[in-house]
Amino acid sequence: MKGENGTDFMGLNFKEEATEAGVMRMVLEKLMVKKLKRKGEDCNFNMENMEYSQVVDWNDLHEMVTATCYTPDGQVVLRKSKRLTMREKYKQHEIEHVGDYISNLHDCILHHILSFMPTKEVVKTSALSKRWKNLWASVPSIDFDDELLSINGRARPHVTSFVKFVERVLRLRDASNMKKFRLSCGVFRDGFQIYAWIFHAVMHNVEELDICLLEVDPSVIPRCVFDSTSLVSLKIELNVVQLPSHIHLPCLKSLHLSYLQFLSDDYTDNLFSGCPVLEKLILSDCMVIHLNNIVISIPSLKSLTIDDYSDFEADDDSTGCKLKIDAPNLTYFEYIGHMSSEILLNDNASSSLVKACIHIPLPKERQTEVACRALDLLKRLQNVVSLSLSIDTMESLICTDNMALHFPVFANLTDLVLTKEMDNYTCRALMDMLYFCPVLQSICLSEGFEECVDFRENDRIWFLVPSCVSNCLKTVNFRNFCGIDCEVFFLKRVLKYGHVLERMNVVLRKSKRLTMREKYKQHEIEHVGDYISNLPDCILHHILSFMPTIEVIKTSALSKRWKNLWALVPNIDFDDELLSLRDLKGRARPHVTSFVKFVERVLRLRDASNMKKFRLSCGVFRDGFQIYAWIFHAVMHNVKELDISLLEVDPSVIPRCVFDSTSLISLKIELNVVQFPSHIHLPCLKSLHLSYLQFLSDDYTDNLFSGCPVLETLILSDCMVIHLDNIVISIPSLKSLTIDDDSDFDAGDNSIGCKLKIDAPNLTYFKYIGHLSSEILLNDNSSSSLVKACIHIPLPKERQTEVACRALDLLTQLQNVVSLSLSVDTMEALICTESMPFHFPAFSNLIHLVLTKEIENYTFRALMDMLYFCPILQSICFSEGFEEAIDFREKDRIWFLVPVCVSNCLKTVTYKNFGGNDSEIYFLKRVLKYALVLERMNMCWCKTRVVVDVKKEIEVRMDFETVERSSKACVVNFL
Repeated sequence: MKGENGTDFMGLNFKEEATEAGVMRMVLEKLMVKKLKRKGEDCNFNMENMEYSQVVDWNDLHEMVTATCYTPDGQVVLRKSKRLTMREKYKQHEIEHVGDYISNLHDCILHHILSFMPTKEVVKTSALSKRWKNLWASVPSIDFDDELLSINGRARPHVTSFVKFVERVLRLRDASNMKKFRLSCGVFRDGFQIYAWIFHAVMHNVEELDICLLEVDPSVIPRCVFDSTSLVSLKIELNVVQLPSHIHLPCLKSLHLSYLQFLSDDYTDNLFSGCPVLEKLILSDCMVIHLNNIVISIPSLKSLTIDDYSDFEADDDSTGCKLKIDAPNLTYFEYIGHMSSEILLNDNASSSLVKACIHIPLPKERQTEVACRALDLLKRLQNVVSLSLSIDTMESLICTDNMALHFPVFANLTDLVLTKEMDNYTCRALMDMLYFCPVLQSICLSEGFEECVDFRENDRIWFLVPSCVSNCLKTVNFRNFCGIDCEVFFLKRVLKYGHVLERMNVVLRKSKRLTMREKYKQHEIEHVGDYISNLPDCILHHILSFMPTIEVIKTSALSKRWKNLWALVPNIDFDDELLSLRDLKGRARPHVTSFVKFVERVLRLRDASNMKKFRLSCGVFRDGFQIYAWIFHAVMHNVKELDISLLEVDPSVIPRCVFDSTSLISLKIELNVVQFPSHIHLPCLKSLHLSYLQFLSDDYTDNLFSGCPVLETLILSDCMVIHLDNIVISIPSLKSLTIDDDSDFDAGDNSIGCKLKIDAPNLTYFKYIGHLSSEILLNDNSSSSLVKACIHIPLPKERQTEVACRALDLLTQLQNVVSLSLSVDTMEALICTESMPFHFPAFSNLIHLVLTKEIENYTFRALMDMLYFCPILQSICFSEGFEEAIDFREKDRIWFLVPVCVSNCLKTVTYKNFGGNDSEIYFLKRVLKYALVLERMNMCWCKTRVVVDVKKEIEVRMDFETVERSSKACVVNFL
């Protein structure tokens, strides 16, 4: 190809095979313009077709390039010309004028992109342009694999080319530190050169080192590798891994070793003690040399994977040893192998585990031994939340004698995954296992069932449905579904008995050829739009209002649609704990400077629209002037909900304008000491939450509450009384009142407890938590309007009689409530009053009664006495059940005269934390016997039981099915 001005274009070295015209156009355009070095000069070019010797005149450089392509030998040839439509010309114009956006990115971004490519491909980018010429030399990740340098496309690495390539790359690369260095040699075995390459990486402070040299002498690993202070991740895969006597890797968090030789106890101690911050450990195909015990003791370890599928076992002259694991922070454990070594996790390691994956194929020999070891391993994993089991593991468990009697109880297990296809035996083992998973919520069958599985209508596996299936199971995932009878039968049974099932996902077995309908659906999924971004602003603002402000602002990077959307979100939430650094002990230490800059920038860039909610929580930051300005800014933007938590800040940081706001609807102030100004005017305030309020005088409280004419909810926490005998809370509009003085709602040191008088004619809800250091007095208007009350009065060691009398007086004022929640501590306080039954109030309107905490002998007698004073009680709930020490006797006086409400009114009994002990069963049977109109009895099994006796559960259920009931319509539910 030649130009009329004599410029030679054949000097351009085109070695690539034929490609699309669009790509060739951009490449040739740059090269030709560079070669000609002409600007604004018209040139005509002749282009020869090498095959037919045709000559065509070209006046447009773009048309010439568009009409060319390459032959396999690199010659430029003529392509058939065609007339372009208007649409094609428009697209062509768009492509020709598009900018090279990738090349304009910062070096750090391009380095990050290139770090995911093999080094061979990274170096090729140097031919793109001047911008890319030396960019590869500072890429922090290096990946050498001799399989990538092959001859004629065959997987036969060319040794000489590989060595020259590695040496040239390392020589031309700049002196910057490496992030990752990977070296994989399947054929090349020169130990000296490999040693030098690894040494070079360590000298450049490499953070991630990955070495795979299965056919090389182990001595090629430099000793400096095991003394590196920069290594964060280390993976060594050699034919035999031998570690030096001294190891010091202070920053190493991930360690992957294959074919490690365990030579002695000191050897393992030296290995793991040299990695003080190790979090992830993977051991593959390791070998034990004449050892009976191996101890892996790593306090910082979080993830452990042991793969001894080939031979994690003793040598030929030794028996399988015990592998003891001591890792108090371990959260993930994976084991793959034949259990040639017994795995022993201590209590610290097993109690911290969250997820476990187990795959134990059953060998032809040692079946009983492997099965017993597999069962012992599962017992040590009984606290996990998520468990993945292979079907091979289930087959191993079947080999144990009386598996159901020895199987561990997974009291916390919520997610179960089963891999590989299931047959008849493993299906039965699965159903037996489900009895020991009382809170299972999700199960996944990854490979479905074999066709030979036979479910029958009256088969024993469905005779007694596991409680987790009927009461807890929410999600079932069935993959590789073929539609065979056993699969359909199983899923129908789950749908029938899964009372709380929310979702069943059935994934069909993948086929190679897709139907037209499937292709259409796939096309729809691939081209689905961003529906969230297309929502109206008001909906997006509502969604973002539930997120912390720091997370809201991050959405601005999603797209142009989200760029300025955060500035209109009506809710602002600042918490200095969210902007924190980690100190040496790993604790969150808020970064004050970053927090201040963040708040100032958000408030400055936000638009002028009104705020709905403003929350400010400062645990460390204490600059009163800046905090004052931030709160003032929120009030000036007509904030409706203000939440301030500043426990370590001077109370004067609260601007006076807060207490004169006409927009505030909800106000929460949590200061070390709350002090109010003399004048308060909050005409729209409906909710007020105050912590550490100081009651200074009668005028002080009158001024506070009279300034809130429409207040409906009031919460007072840990308030203080300063030399007052009486406090009056008079709020005509108040509907809900909560007083929490569990710590010190008390008189000052020089004052006696005062009287707290409440005048709220519209009060419907009252909650009190505390020691009754102040006497609570509700006037007739307040007590007559009450509907629901919650009382928790723990009995102190001192002042027992005084507190007991005050508790009884308080309950007397609550006798008109419809719903009452009492703690057992309150019941204990009532017992201390003399002749309690003679002074106990009559709850003539009480319908619902809730009792919290465990009930013991004394509190139960007090409860039975109380029931005589609840003539129309319809529902009672025991939140924590009974203590085992309670002794019920057939002729005890508590059942000599049955309360009227039990026999004539009681319709619902809810008993939580049911353990199945004798006292509980006796009590519930008596209720069934004497409750004539009882409709429902719900018993919730205790979720914190260490051992679940399935046989006993079945016996209890059968016992309650046959027990004598006075109400024929009563239904007993075990949840």
